[in-house]
Amino acid sequence: MSWIFNLLFITMVITGCKKEKEQTHYPDCFDKLTATSFTGLESCSNTITFNMSASQTVIISYNDSHIDFKSGCNKYNLADYPFDIIVSYYTYEYSPDSVYFGYCDGVAYPPELYGVKTKWKAVSGTLTAAVSKEKSLREDCEPFKISLCLENIKFIKENSASDTTLNSLVIKDAVMGMCIL
Repeated sequence: MSWIFNLLFITMVITGCKKEKEQTHYPDCFDKLTATSFTGLESCSNTITFNMSASQTVIISYNDSHIDFKSGCNKYNLADYPFDIIVSYYTYEYSPDSVYFGYCDGVAYPPELYGVKTKWKAVSGTLTAAVSKEKSLREDCEPFKISLCLENIKFIKENSASDTTLNSLVIKDAVMGMCIL
């Protein structure tokens, strides 16, 4: 009888100590980078909303059916993935007669938080990404962390030929992957 208990105990110890493959340190591409300061960061599903200030926001969305970020360094030229990695830049001007909704929660916010929105679409630049747990190792809707670095992003203003450039934006450990029900 005691050998059954011992066998059961050893089995529980072995399976209980099994660790999943999750990144515990940054790969070389993020190790020496400092995260960009921000006023707000919101993530849901495959979208990150990065509020640079009260009047500037960057939104990064990716199609995880075609883009499979790994735990190591993944570098993408945005021009090569126009439908799978979408980076948008928004500028806001105060408008007292408008209502705006949160990107992930759908909650209405007062106009003084946003205002008249101008959209700029990224047309070139690079995105470097690393995730804490690769898609093939995650359950559906399982949260994971993502680190992103945008470099030399050229944005074109919607319905215009005006452009602007974002030299660098670093986001470390944004929690992603939670499903919206």
